[in-house]
Amino acid sequence: MKKNRFLAVSAGIVLAFSACTPKVSQNTSQIELGSSVNLADFITTDENTTALLSDDNDFNMNKTGSFTAKFDVTDKNGKVTNQTFTFKVVDTTPPDLEVSDTILVPMGVDFDINSYAKASDISENVNITVSPRVDTSKEGEYAVTVTAKDASGNETKKDVAVTVAKRENTAFRNACWGDDEATIRSLESAPFTLKDGDAIGCSNQEISGLDANIWYFIDSEYGLYCGSYQFTSRHSNANRYISDFKTIKENMVKVYGEPASTEEPCIIDSGYYYCDDEGQALSIDYSYYLTTWEIPETNTEISLELYTDNYQIVLGVWYTDKRYEADNTGGL
Repeated sequence: MKKNRFLAVSAGIVLAFSACTPKVSQNTSQIELGSSVNLADFITTDENTTALLSDDNDFNMNKTGSFTAKFDVTDKNGKVTNQTFTFKVVDTTPPDLEVSDTILVPMGVDFDINSYAKASDISENVNITVSPRVDTSKEGEYAVTVTAKDASGNETKKDVAVTVAKRENTAFRNACWGDDEATIRSLESAPFTLKDGDAIGCSNQEISGLDANIWYFIDSEYGLYCGSYQFTSRHSNANRYISDFKTIKENMVKVYGEPASTEEPCIIDSGYYYCDDEGQALSIDYSYYLTTWEIPETNTEISLELYTDNYQIVLGVWYTDKRYEADNTGGL
């Protein structure tokens, strides 16, 4: 009889101990890459128990992989124990892909899909490919698939129609006068990052070995009427701008031949003769430099200019459609 009483009492102790064991569980083990999370939200406890994160083991929600986190678990009697849970950061979200339904490529120009498509992803590691290969050595139509794939293998695909066309009478880069904005965007390999009124542009490009912005000026009715390279390299010595002007001119002569007219420098203030050098005269707006070319085949006038505007030295090349007349009939 004593033996049976002992077993009964022992069983009661086990039941009481079990009743006091805190209930803690993990309601999810996977976290999407880049999520804004609180790890404690993924831990469930009973009403008499709390679980506080004590060590997140350098958890990084922007990096895929597994890690463990430690929690301090407190029961209703104030007893604290430690429990660890394993979490896994995963990437199941495909990249965002931006590319036009149609792409126009000039014949003979290298086709790089990265010049026409843009992709973004939380992993910041996306590769853009196109299939099948586009042969720009001959005119033709290509039905291709553009694919953006991230580091985790997630993909976004889009079917695109690529046209390889022989462009004749191009006036500025691959564009012809009168081209609309959509055509210009499809022809330009550099990404468009600038906009100012009726102009769209590509920043941080290299022209004649110098940093420059490319600008297209587009009339909504007429189309493209002007293109420009505006050089952005800055010098502390104004004579360096004159040197850049001469370098650009030499390169343009190789392409367009001898200029139609030259004013280098053009004196616009008598104070020019009292300056120490040409650079000083340029910097205080006592002179400017201008060289022009005429291209009859495309009705184009090209102007290479160097001048000072509001204390800022400006160096640029402007291609202008000589037939274009702005509509100035509006207003009073």
